[in-house]
Amino acid sequence: MNNPFDIKNGVLEYFSDKEQQCVTVPDGVKQIGECAFVANETVTEVVLPQGLTQIGKSAFASCKNLRKVTLPDTLAWIDEEAFCNCTSLGDIGLPPSLTHIGESAFAYCESLTKIAIPANVKTICESAFESCSRISELTLNEGIEKIEHHAFSDCVKIASLKIPSTVTHIERGAFCACNIKELTLHDGIEFVGADAFGNCEQLRSVYIGKSVSHIGAAAFGYCSALTKIEVAKDNKDYAVKGNCLIELKNKKLLQAVPDFEIPDDGSVAVLADGSFGGMKSLKSFEVPASVEKIEGYAFSDCENLRRFTVHRRNRHYTEQNNCIIEIESGTLIAGCSPNDIPTDGSVKIIASGAFTANDDLTSLSVPKGVTELKEFAFSMFPSLRTVKLPDSLISIGNSAFMDCEKLQSVTLGNGIEKIEEWAFAGCQSLTEIEFPESLLFIGENAFHRVPLTLAKFRAPKYWFSQDSYRPADSSKPAKLKNPKKAAALISEINSTCTFRRRPK
Repeated sequence: MNNPFDIKNGVLEYFSDKEQQCVTVPDGVKQIGECAFVANETVTEVVLPQGLTQIGKSAFASCKNLRKVTLPDTLAWIDEEAFCNCTSLGDIGLPPSLTHIGESAFAYCESLTKIAIPANVKTICESAFESCSRISELTLNEGIEKIEHHAFSDCVKIASLKIPSTVTHIERGAFCACNIKELTLHDGIEFVGADAFGNCEQLRSVYIGKSVSHIGAAAFGYCSALTKIEVAKDNKDYAVKGNCLIELKNKKLLQAVPDFEIPDDGSVAVLADGSFGGMKSLKSFEVPASVEKIEGYAFSDCENLRRFTVHRRNRHYTEQNNCIIEIESGTLIAGCSPNDIPTDGSVKIIASGAFTANDDLTSLSVPKGVTELKEFAFSMFPSLRTVKLPDSLISIGNSAFMDCEKLQSVTLGNGIEKIEEWAFAGCQSLTEIEFPESLLFIGENAFHRVPLTLAKFRAPKYWFSQDSYRPADSSKPAKLKNPKKAAALISEINSTCTFRRRPK
């Protein structure tokens, strides 16, 4: 029988046996090479030898029946995606010798129930354990200093979290959508990224230590059970007033909890992204006189919010039809219903997250005067069937109508110039569309997973397509005259092309 182990200079470059279930890697191997076992769906158990120091990129990725791996106590390095999508992999003992866990190293390992990170691992890399949905026991040992983006996001069974005293940085989305109930950010933590603990629906209380000097947008956003935030008295950057977490230097309200009362002492000038997001108890809101800026998604997913008002002394915002409008730019920041968008021309831009998706909206007619729809402006409206856009509209933003699954009819105005990437992605009922002569650009995946059968271009000439991986000056003519062929071209399932129309 041929030797299934392809070993060169101590590196196992490839394992070729597709029938062997239990594999013992020979002594003398120092490194498992990149993709050595990738997508081997036969192997169920692997024993790695003493002396092995490194497991390479994607070495065991998508080995979906791999249940057990024995790691040696000489192992120092697990590279990115090494065990990614090993959905049957059970609990694995990480040796004390380990110093590095790469990006997405164990992401989507759905059978892991517990994990202990050794003290010699200083940084838990981006998405290292993302979507390990059964981990309920997480041990972070003293010595860890940094937890990167989405390291444990969507680990929905993590209910208890003890952060080591050595940790100083917790980055964006690190524990997003976990099941944490109480959170203590000890006095050594300095940085908490955006969405770091967002969507932790069981989170009830947060303590913020004295050394925290940066808290990103919606760090505790959309935590529907959150009722208490406490900040150390000697923290110089943050304070809680009236059940509102406030960044003192920028006068920014970062997070409110139920029964909040925004201070009227001038300490709040900005309502941050997600600051009231997901608050089910919020039924009405008045923009205080002191507020000068409201960031996107400030009121996103406030499903019971029915009334907006603006204090009469506020010089930056106005209210019409229960919609908050930024006076200078004409941006509709937040509203209770898309049917209430003012029709007097005062609204120029529909902001990101301006409206909370609901089951009631079946038809949308954007009023004349609106020139831009920002990203996710009307995404995920489950009952939306028809959309009519005005001639004044120039740009449809990234994912603006994404996953409106029942959307059947879209009327594009005669002034539209740009449809950004993912704009109509996932609109599974949309089969026909007509593009006006004004259109100059269609972004990547704008019609991803859209079953278009007819796409009529009123100006089908001088269009060019360009793959995202090609050089900027490399493009090819796109034949869009025939509506059936055009539909097939722009709605390819895995399309990575942008389409541009150039002057003659």
